[in-house]
Amino acid sequence: MASDWAFEELGPRAFEQLAVALAAKLLGPHIEVFGSGKDGGREATYTGTIVWTEDTGSIPTDRRWTGYTVVQAKQRERVGPPAQDLAWLKSQIGAEFNDWASGRRAKLPDNLLFVTNARLSAEDTVGGIDQITRYIDTKLNEDRTNGAGEKTRSLHDRGLRNVNVWHRDTLNALVSAHSDIRDAFPSLLTVGDLLTRLTMLSSGALDPQRVSSFLVDHAQSTLRHEQWLRFDEAGDTPDARHQIDNAIVDLPAECDGSRMTSMLTEIVQRADQVTRKSLWHFGAPRHLVITGAPGNGKSTVAQYITQVYRANFVRHEANQTTIIDLVGRTDRSLERIGVVGPRSVRWPLRVDLAKMANDMGPSGGPNIKRWLADAVTKSTEMSIEPITLSNWMKAWPTLLIFDGYDEVTMPQHRDRVVDEIGELLDWADANDSDLLMVITTRRTGYTEQLFPEHFKQIDLGDFTIEEAVRYAHHITSQRLSDDAPHRERVLDRFGQAIKNPAIERLLKTPLQVLIMTIILGGSTSLPTTRYQLFWTYFETVYKREASKFTANRTFFRDHRAAIIELHQIVGLILQIRCETTDEVVARMPRAELSDLAEKYMLGDGHDKDSASAFANRIFDVATQRLVLLTADEDDTVSFDVRSLQELMAGSRLVDQDDELTRANLQRTALSPHWRNAWLFGAGKLALDNRHRRDLLLEVVEHCDESSDWPSWLCPAGPELAAYLLQDGLVADRPNDQKRLIHVALRCLQGPLLQEPRTVAVALQNTAARNKLDSAHIRNEMSRAQAATGERKAIAQILMHHGHYGSARIPGSYSDEDLRRAVNMWIFRRSSDSRGVETVTVAELIRPAFDELSSVLEPPDALLAEDAMADLAALKLTRTRRGDLWPVTDTLNTQAPGLESALGSAAAADLLKACLDALDHSQDWAASAMVTRLAAAKYSRRPVGHLIPIMSE
Repeated sequence: MASDWAFEELGPRAFEQLAVALAAKLLGPHIEVFGSGKDGGREATYTGTIVWTEDTGSIPTDRRWTGYTVVQAKQRERVGPPAQDLAWLKSQIGAEFNDWASGRRAKLPDNLLFVTNARLSAEDTVGGIDQITRYIDTKLNEDRTNGAGEKTRSLHDRGLRNVNVWHRDTLNALVSAHSDIRDAFPSLLTVGDLLTRLTMLSSGALDPQRVSSFLVDHAQSTLRHEQWLRFDEAGDTPDARHQIDNAIVDLPAECDGSRMTSMLTEIVQRADQVTRKSLWHFGAPRHLVITGAPGNGKSTVAQYITQVYRANFVRHEANQTTIIDLVGRTDRSLERIGVVGPRSVRWPLRVDLAKMANDMGPSGGPNIKRWLADAVTKSTEMSIEPITLSNWMKAWPTLLIFDGYDEVTMPQHRDRVVDEIGELLDWADANDSDLLMVITTRRTGYTEQLFPEHFKQIDLGDFTIEEAVRYAHHITSQRLSDDAPHRERVLDRFGQAIKNPAIERLLKTPLQVLIMTIILGGSTSLPTTRYQLFWTYFETVYKREASKFTANRTFFRDHRAAIIELHQIVGLILQIRCETTDEVVARMPRAELSDLAEKYMLGDGHDKDSASAFANRIFDVATQRLVLLTADEDDTVSFDVRSLQELMAGSRLVDQDDELTRANLQRTALSPHWRNAWLFGAGKLALDNRHRRDLLLEVVEHCDESSDWPSWLCPAGPELAAYLLQDGLVADRPNDQKRLIHVALRCLQGPLLQEPRTVAVALQNTAARNKLDSAHIRNEMSRAQAATGERKAIAQILMHHGHYGSARIPGSYSDEDLRRAVNMWIFRRSSDSRGVETVTVAELIRPAFDELSSVLEPPDALLAEDAMADLAALKLTRTRRGDLWPVTDTLNTQAPGLESALGSAAAADLLKACLDALDHSQDWAASAMVTRLAAAKYSRRPVGHLIPIMSE
């Protein structure tokens, strides 16, 4: 007798996968699978002949089916007695028949197969199988009525000839008979089954029972130590900790331009599916990349999801009271935020990507498997080898969360990380491993589009004002849980503050809302720009420290200017250091801080004794807490939050004379690593006098005229202008606002944007604030959309990501046209991207290159040829529409020749002329590929060494 398998333990999508896997096994390999979503009532379809036998499950009356067959999965979450299951299954089948009868389904099938875990009895009177057969026959042959009340033909007369049901007994028999399918769904397996698989994989090289116990211990240990969030930046004492399950909220997010109902639900549902290559028939990417602005909560999401899966992994094995309690708390947190917990018992591992990159180095360091094995070993009492970890990941579903791709700043280290992740992806597919990867990164500078065929992108979005209010109440209740009067005072002030539209604009991320509540706890002076928000926070914390009755009170009072400037200098040094050393958290050793402080005081005119005394005192103060700098265990200091380091670095960039301020802004304007610091510096200038504001606007207007940057290929001005518009820095100055709008709209001239969503949202919000600005933006969009080639594509991408006024922008286009433009931008394959021929960028521009290259001097000619060799690796396909669609993943393309050629004025001019010679009505995607490749490589060049730290 077949076992009764736990089909209820499978998530809904995993149950669909099981149904499809069995159908493909028994009906034939040419089954067409549909992904989750609006599939028209189809998990899969099959066109052809099906001959039902004992081996293919329950046998219908007609043993031979022909034509178009639809497969539908119907999972009952909790199986009851057969009579209850029968009633439930009747309702499900009846609803499906009604949908087909009403025309809500796309195409009526000839045959229909239902796959269900519902338990039916062989005894007809208690939920029998015969009852469902009679019910189906009745429903197929009954007359129907249309919306007008008129009688129509039955479903059978309209062509639905046969229906079969694979109920629980059938599924039990099929799953028992096909161990290869059963093994792919760990929720159906016992611990003994999995230990047997481990034994077979290891060939005696390890003790499966010991490995299983060891990894449970690892999950318990990390669950205990990584359950905490620190609100040091929120004004807590340095050792204050808060449980992440109490603090977490489900953050707003978008995917493919549409707002998601629940980002955390999407992650859990993806993790509940089986990601083995053999069972992933959906065509969509399996893995996830989560992008977000600074302070959006990416790392908090990564930490929480890891905790959720650690808790689920140890649920039945936990043997420590603290862990059992933590599992219960995690379950309650999921219930609080309205997320259904995971079904798949994935073993999770969270990786700090910057640390991994630093340990690996550009070459020579451990590979990714060795690094992961070492990381696990450090949290346990047993040494684990890469082969052991590999065998585990073959046998057991695994969740790898790579946190902080944006913090891997050195190009050589980024290349190494990408290569190692790519190699792990290939290994997982070759071994049919059920491995899910999730990567987090800042959106700024994320031009590489990590393996778009493998990773689906989720973008953390901005809070609505309602979401910001809810988060403010939640996080304040957590942070001030033991101080009810102060908590109520803060929330009352917050309620008054959000009535100001300028304040509302600042409440977009969890960190911004958190900081606003801190400010409201100690000040009635409210910021109106992002720079003011963070700087007012600094002032609030400074006042808090200076008002404490400690031995340091006089020190804070007497050395305010020196402490503030020292924060700026340290912030700038650490920002530069992050760019070139790839430190996980940039730190400054005690001796260096003391030397820096002494040098600063001497430069300010103090004598040697006074300067030395200040320098000696500064680190002692830092060990207790020097405002935003905190002491680390290794005798160093660092910033609690990366954005606060960038605040200080940005302030230092512009606290100079005009000439040096302009130079600093121009040098850092084009670098993703410096973008947030640059914006803080811009925010500070925007609050200054008219002359200094003009200086800022001039930098934005003319930054793409830099001689050492290929702005004709990768302009930065439109994106910088968009960020300033989004921050509302000149919202109350119409002429300045128009200048920024003009720069932002330059993007419509091409080349293709690197951050189109940023520009689209900024223009959308700007249009919403002023009718004249809205009319101007709409007119420019309409003109570009009516053009051809690249201009049209850019306009359509912006129109997909934003809405500019209440009315649709005039023009002849459909939503699918907008979606197609976005797919081309992110190099995503789609049904209309199938090509009739393949070409390379080098082939396309070779005629112009051969004609023009003869005028180059030999050194420049050699550089140009090297660039052409790189461009020969960029492949595109000519679609049936006649335009080009990118094929090559530029992320994995090395381009040393192109980088060198762009550094030569003559070679760069030649490449520009060749790309300009393309037919931009059809072949503009070739130029766009070069843009993306150049931006990803060129923008990562370090520029910090060009910025002076202290005046001599």
